[in-house]
Amino acid sequence: MVRLVLSLVDFLGVPIEDRLQQELQLADVDVTMVEAEGFAVASLEDRLALLREREVASPAAWITLKEDTVQVSLATFDSDRANVRLVAVPSGPDAPAELALGIREILTQLAPPPLAGPEPRSSLHASVGLGAVVPTQGLALGPRLLLQAEGTWSLGSPASIGGMLAVQLGRDQWRVGLGAVGRYGPGLVAARLDVARLPWVTWLQPRLDIGATITLSRFWAEPRLSWAPQRDIVQQRTGRIYDSGRIEFVIAIGLRQMPAR
Repeated sequence: MVRLVLSLVDFLGVPIEDRLQQELQLADVDVTMVEAEGFAVASLEDRLALLREREVASPAAWITLKEDTVQVSLATFDSDRANVRLVAVPSGPDAPAELALGIREILTQLAPPPLAGPEPRSSLHASVGLGAVVPTQGLALGPRLLLQAEGTWSLGSPASIGGMLAVQLGRDQWRVGLGAVGRYGPGLVAARLDVARLPWVTWLQPRLDIGATITLSRFWAEPRLSWAPQRDIVQQRTGRIYDSGRIEFVIAIGLRQMPAR
């Protein structure tokens, strides 16, 4: 319908400057059309000087009519120079629309790149999870339930460091561990000291965890391999009744880490 109206006004002899202004408005392009007296016969240098003198808003444009073409000169200004680009199309009813599209394309190319966003700030993240610890030794009193809490401080993507608390509950035993964790991307390394309570004794056992975090929508899964440099063994006259071994498998799942408030 809009094109039909524009074709009608073209048929009725509406000036091409007015039709171009209408097309620029339809294309959502803001351009200052120049129609100053004597402007058409002035040299390009004088035209630019006149635009600067009158402080015409940039970008500015003016039309030059030739035998079979319509030409628009588009001038943009910065602090020390002016840039002039030409858009020329064949004369005809569609000339204003084609000129408007050409002007929009030029202005899009001239637009400065978007400013980069601010550098991500370091931030504290909190995470909680539930899992299981599976020892590799049959005399380690079986698997244990794991409750895990962690707070990490982002050093800027993708690295972070922080601390962790791990509580393990199993048959006739419990453990509480405190440690430090470092993350880089999905990978993690954690050093932890466990307070292990068994029916016979309570002791300290250091642990080193190596693993990876897999993000699944709003949740995460974390398989780890836990290694103990100190192997705990309990002997009785009837033989060995406990052996912690050195390697344990850990799997934990929880809510995806979110920035702590």
